[in-house]
Amino acid sequence: MQEFDLQIELFHCATLPPQEGLRRWEELLSAVPLEDFSYRAKRLLPQVAQNLGVEHPIVAEECERALSHNRMLESACCQVVTVLEARGIDVIVLKGVVLNRSTHKSLGVRPAHDFDLLVRFEQASQAQQILLEDGWQPWGDWVEPEERLENAMEFKRDGAKLDLHWFLLREARWNGCDVVFWESRSAFHLDGHEMSSLSLTHQLFHLVAVAHREPHHLARYLYDIEIFLRRHHAEIDFEEIERLLTERHLLQRLHNLPLRDLGWSCLRPQHPASLFDRAWSTVTRHRHDLVGEIGFAFFPLFDYWLHYRESEWGLKRYLVRRLELQGFRDFLGRLWRKIWRWGPSS
Repeated sequence: MQEFDLQIELFHCATLPPQEGLRRWEELLSAVPLEDFSYRAKRLLPQVAQNLGVEHPIVAEECERALSHNRMLESACCQVVTVLEARGIDVIVLKGVVLNRSTHKSLGVRPAHDFDLLVRFEQASQAQQILLEDGWQPWGDWVEPEERLENAMEFKRDGAKLDLHWFLLREARWNGCDVVFWESRSAFHLDGHEMSSLSLTHQLFHLVAVAHREPHHLARYLYDIEIFLRRHHAEIDFEEIERLLTERHLLQRLHNLPLRDLGWSCLRPQHPASLFDRAWSTVTRHRHDLVGEIGFAFFPLFDYWLHYRESEWGLKRYLVRRLELQGFRDFLGRLWRKIWRWGPSS
């Protein structure tokens, strides 16, 4: 069984009514022994256990690992938010930390490898320096927010990882693109601390926008969306989600989800995705993949052009900084690799 199919089958085991889920779980184990599950597949086991109550040493180990690590991340999140807010930095807590408390109602169901925070673009550089002073170290290359080449940067400390966002999505980095999220943020309480999270509608928008961008994490995001809809359906503005996706040329992400198969008629878009939208959704989805769709070859500079429109730089300076070009020959070589997907797409 292919890895993707295995993860999708585990998603069904975690979300179907227990009797049907247990039947599919037993059929799955007869085809793939639990000991042979990949690391990513094992990260879905706590969700299966939550639904079916299955008992197995490997399942118990994954549940305990998720609980322990999520507790550590939650504690680190509280500490960082407290430090940043004390220095005047506005912070919104994103994704896992919020979902574990408000949607999954458990720290042991959704394994996370980091926690995500959103700060205002104009405060991002200050937030980076505060994190350095607080003992956090860059995880990967240093990123200057003002260059708008990325939307976030990773930090690490004492086994915890933090993804510091100054734009919610890497696909949307223009002036004011995140204002709507800041204006509608909600109060969120964590261990007696009042923090901010995205509104429920915008939390679901965020899940939809990133779910199909990362195929190897799709099953986990589908689980998040399924449980989110069960708990918060009546409070969601689905027209707002479609509007935000359309505005960011990401409506194709919604069309790509198996809405009919999963019975998510409430998320079914009212309008088709434009060709422009399909291209941007595809280009940004595969930007970090070495194996992309064939259609990507027809848009080798599409993402560069759109990002250039967002930049205040001149064309030459933008290309040099965006691609770290060493000359015209280097530019041609990178373009060739990008078309044929033999190297990083920058």
